[in-house]
Amino acid sequence: MENILQGIETIYYLTAGPILVYLAYKGLGQIKVAKENSRINSKREAFKTAAEQCTIYADKIVPLAQNFKEELKANNNSFLESFKVTFTEKGFNIKLEKEIKQDDIDQLNKSEHLTHLINSLEGYSVFYISGVAAEKVGYITTGQSFVRLVKELMPFIGPSFKEGHYKNLMLLFFMWHNRLEKEKLELKKKEIEDKLNKQGKGMDIEPIGMKNKV
Repeated sequence: MENILQGIETIYYLTAGPILVYLAYKGLGQIKVAKENSRINSKREAFKTAAEQCTIYADKIVPLAQNFKEELKANNNSFLESFKVTFTEKGFNIKLEKEIKQDDIDQLNKSEHLTHLINSLEGYSVFYISGVAAEKVGYITTGQSFVRLVKELMPFIGPSFKEGHYKNLMLLFFMWHNRLEKEKLELKKKEIEDKLNKQGKGMDIEPIGMKNKV
């Protein structure tokens, strides 16, 4: 009986190491697969959320912007035309160029669409800045429209931002604005390079006495 037990112990000691290594390897493999599945699922959810937000942008924000513009036009409100807004890579400058009419200010204070529109843009931005939605999907789908709209509204958004509001909106705006500007420059660069390549080398004229001279 003792011999049998000793034999079992011998087999155990001989096999325990390889078995533990195998189990550890399998465990690590399962962890790796779980992490990969989690990454894929998170990416899928981010794309899904981005698609949902793009739909909200089209169905909610675009009509709000249109309604606000129509509201300004119906009231002959020239508030936005009173400012010149310039942008740099890291900031912006708002310069008053025309006198603001008090009637325009009063009408904006009663606006049904302005605050709702800007708050909706802020809410839209949160999803991308937080990483919950796939930012590149949002950029491809709504980037140009978003940047153009925020530029138009900057006389309203800028002062509020300096007071600590609309941080996500402004972060997303500059991210997309700078990317668009870079893409424009890259396109111009390519157009110039294409023109230069089409020009060819041209003709070289050597000075008199330089021909066949080593």
